[in-house]
Amino acid sequence: MSNDISDLMKLSPLRSNRFSLTIPRLTNVKYTIESVDLPDSGVSTFPAQFDNKSPTLIPYAANYGGNSISMVFRENEEKNSPYLSVLEWLDKVIIRDHGKRTYQIPYFSDIVSDMSITCETTNNKQVYKIDFIDCYPISAKLSSLDMNARDAYVTSTIVMSFAEFTVS
Repeated sequence: MSNDISDLMKLSPLRSNRFSLTIPRLTNVKYTIESVDLPDSGVSTFPAQFDNKSPTLIPYAANYGGNSISMVFRENEEKNSPYLSVLEWLDKVIIRDHGKRTYQIPYFSDIVSDMSITCETTNNKQVYKIDFIDCYPISAKLSSLDMNARDAYVTSTIVMSFAEFTVS
C-alpha cells in the first residue's frame, strides 16, 4: 500500500468537503465558505397512550432552527471580498440620513435575494445543495486584526436572515 496522502484520502470516510455560496444579487460571485451553521429541522411530538399499550409519541408540527444562518469566510482567498460585498448590501437594508436622525426602510423586494450553499466533494461532485429564499444580511464582521498573529488569516463572519429553505 502506498503512503501517498491522496491514497489515504480516498480510503477515509472523513474526506474534506468544500462549501460554496452563490448569491445572484452579488453578481453571481461564488464564495468559498470556511464554516457555516446550518439551520436544523425537527418534529414536535406529544406523548399519547392507546389501549393500555406503552406511550408513543405523536408528531404534530415541523420545527426549524431559526431563520438566520452564520457563515465564516477567509478574506484573503477571495478575489472579491465577501465582507465588502455584504457590507454594501447591508447599507441598503436601512437607509440612514446622516444629517438627520431619520431612517428609511426600503421595500422588502428591494433588499432580498435568494442564495444557495452547495456541498461538494474534493472531486467536485455535489453532495447536497441548500436553497435559501428571501435572504438579506443582518450583520457583517471582520475578525480581530493583530500584528503579532504571524500565521493567522483574516476572516469575516456574515449572518443572513431568510424566510425558508429547501434541501436537494
